[in-house]
Amino acid sequence: MASQTHPQSLFPLQKMTLVKTELSLSKLVIPTKPITNEQLSTYHEALSYVATDYKNQLNPDVNRICYETLNNEQCESFSGLTKQQIQQLATEYNLTEQNIFLFYTKCNTDNSDRLPGTMFGMSHQLISRCFNQCIEDPYNSLVSDELGVNSWNRKNINEHTPQFAKDLLQIDPNNVVVCMDGFPIYIEKPGDFALQKLTWSSQTLRNCVKFHCITTLDGTFVGIQGSYGATGHNNEETIIDSLTNNNYLFDTEDNEVNIYHNNMTQTLFFKNVLQDNDILILDRRYTRMKKRHYQIKTLQSIPKSKTHLSTKQANESRFLVTFHRNVVERAIGRLKKWKLLQNRVVYQYVSKLHEIVSILVSTINKFDGPLYKDPLNKYKYIKTIVQHISDSQNELQELTNKNQSHLWKLVARNRNKIID
Repeated sequence: MASQTHPQSLFPLQKMTLVKTELSLSKLVIPTKPITNEQLSTYHEALSYVATDYKNQLNPDVNRICYETLNNEQCESFSGLTKQQIQQLATEYNLTEQNIFLFYTKCNTDNSDRLPGTMFGMSHQLISRCFNQCIEDPYNSLVSDELGVNSWNRKNINEHTPQFAKDLLQIDPNNVVVCMDGFPIYIEKPGDFALQKLTWSSQTLRNCVKFHCITTLDGTFVGIQGSYGATGHNNEETIIDSLTNNNYLFDTEDNEVNIYHNNMTQTLFFKNVLQDNDILILDRRYTRMKKRHYQIKTLQSIPKSKTHLSTKQANESRFLVTFHRNVVERAIGRLKKWKLLQNRVVYQYVSKLHEIVSILVSTINKFDGPLYKDPLNKYKYIKTIVQHISDSQNELQELTNKNQSHLWKLVARNRNKIID
C-alpha cells in the first residue's frame, strides 16, 4: 500500500480478470468420474447454455426483442446510442454490433443480467460474457483514440479552448488551459475488510471509489485518472500532488509500490503535455496542493479577519474561475447520465470500473458536441468585463453610502402590467 503522502489506489483490483472458457457444445459429455468444483462450475455453465437454447427452440413464438428489428428511436431508448452510432463503432473498430448494443444497454439501464437475457432470448451468463468482452475491445481501440496523449497534444487543447475564454483569461499563445476535478462513484460494500476501509468515505458515508478528470474549456474530456480509494488520504490535493510530482512519476516504472506502476499512461499527460506556466482551473479542494510551476486559479476564500471578499477578489473568482469551471461540472454530470454510474456499482464490476468509465467518457467525446461554444454577441463585452474585473470600486456600496439618509424602496418596473 502506498504511503499516506500519496493517494491509495484500487489498481490491484484491476488485475482481477474473469476467466474465459471457450466451450464447444458438440463435445459436451456427462462426467462419469468425480470432478473438482471448478470443473463442475464450467460444466454447469455449459449445460445452462444448452438448456437455454433448447428452451428457445421449444418456444419459438415467444415475443423477444431482436436488435436487427429495432429502429433508431427504440435503439436509443435501450442503449443511449442510435443505430447509426453503433454501426459506426462496429465498423471503425471491428466490433460486433450486438455486443456493443448489449454493453451500452447495460450501462444505460443498469438492469440485472437476467432481465435483458429474458428480453433478448439469451442466458444471463451469456449477457455477462458479452458485457465483459465488450469492455476489453473498445478500451483497447476507442479509448486510445479519444483520451490520453495519443490523441491530445497542446495544439488540440488550444483548438478546444474558446476564443472568448482566451481573451477573458488573457492566455499567452504559448500556454494552454485545462480544468480538473474529482468525482466519486458509489459501489457495493466489499466483502474484504481492508477494501471496506479503503473505499469508505466519511464525507458521503458510503462506499465509493474516486476518479480524477481533465477537461478542456469547452467540456471535452482529455484524460481520466483512477480509481482511487475514498479515505481522507485520497482527496484532490493528494491526487494532484502525486500526478505533478516529477520524482514520483519517474519512479513509476521500477517501483512496484508506486500506485501508477502498471498504469503509467495515466501520468503521461502531466509528463509530456503540460508545461511551465500553463493554467489549471481548480476548485477550493486543490488550495493546499504543493506549489508547482503552473498558474493555479482557484476560488478565493474569505480571510479570517474579514466578513466578505473584496470587490476585486469577488470579480476574479466569479469571472475567471466559476465561469470556466462550469464546464467540468457539466461534463461530469453528462457522464453520470449513464445509470450504471448513477447507482451503486455491483462489486463484480469494481475491478473494471476504470475501463468502463473510460469507454463512456470516450463515447461522450465521440458523439456529443462541446458544452460551450464561442458566443458571437459577447466579443463586444470583452474589454468591459476585463476592466470590470480589475476595478476595485463597488458602485452599489458607494451609492448606498451616499444616500444613507434616504428611504429605499423597491419598485417593479412593470408593476402596471402585473395581473393579480
